Amino acid sequence: MRRCPSCGKVTEDDSLDFCTHCGSYFMVRQGSAPAQPASSSLPDDPMLRGEMLMDSGRFVEGIACWRDAIPGIQLDDSAYGRVVDATTRCLLGIAVDPTTYRDAGMISFAMTMPDREPLTDIMSRLANSLDVCTIQNGVLGLANPYMYLFMDTFALYTDLRDVNEICADAEDAVGEMVEKAIHLSNAFPDSRPGPLDWLSCYSVFTGKVLDTVEDMVNSTAPGRVEELADAWASAPGLTYLSPLNNAFFLATHSTMAGKLSGKVLGRSSNSQLAAYSKMYLAGPKR
Repeated sequence: MRRCPSCGKVTEDDSLDFCTHCGSYFMVRQGSAPAQPASSSLPDDPMLRGEMLMDSGRFVEGIACWRDAIPGIQLDDSAYGRVVDATTRCLLGIAVDPTTYRDAGMISFAMTMPDREPLTDIMSRLANSLDVCTIQNGVLGLANPYMYLFMDTFALYTDLRDVNEICADAEDAVGEMVEKAIHLSNAFPDSRPGPLDWLSCYSVFTGKVLDTVEDMVNSTAPGRVEELADAWASAPGLTYLSPLNNAFFLATHSTMAGKLSGKVLGRSSNSQLAAYSKMYLAGPKR
């Protein structure tokens, strides 16, 4: 039996490399798990060291290595591309539970590259990796880190017009994930909630967020949109993130709840999205 690091549930069949409950992968999807290099065998070059850590499935350590190194170097297009590629490979190859993802600190990592867009670039690479998925559970294993990254973009992009574009791309990408999964088999069809339940939740949520942001843009004068973007960019804290994160939490938990409880949680999620809109449009408190 293997306990999933993402959802904590136990999978009976030791031969499987993914969790039968949430679809997250235990280790690398194809072949055996990569050998973990000893610290003494890692290269001195921090960029290469970070890449090797990523290829060994050490996501948090790899991000930390790059986060420390990037501010002191000139990151050209080639080096940046390798960072994005290695991160994508790692996220596709390991089970990234919310705690591990949070420990990596992707927001602060992205802030070391103000002239780049690592979060959305990695999201795009993940979305374009659907071909590696041969079962519904695999699609969910890809969708999980995609959604974590999506939620983090709200901490980096304070301009509603940028956020609107990201949300539109996310709705399309998650919709394609659902479409892909529909035509694949579920390894354990009797397990509930299944991969399609989770993917449908993600699809509905990204659609609701897009609708919310579109309404915010359409109801706000262009000049005010500029003012809000600048005000939030210089604010000491992004207080609007709290209701937004609550909305995602409630939406995902509605998938695990019973029919009645799920409806209650779904309505609560919608209320939190409304609170996000109100809080953002009010601007940061002085």
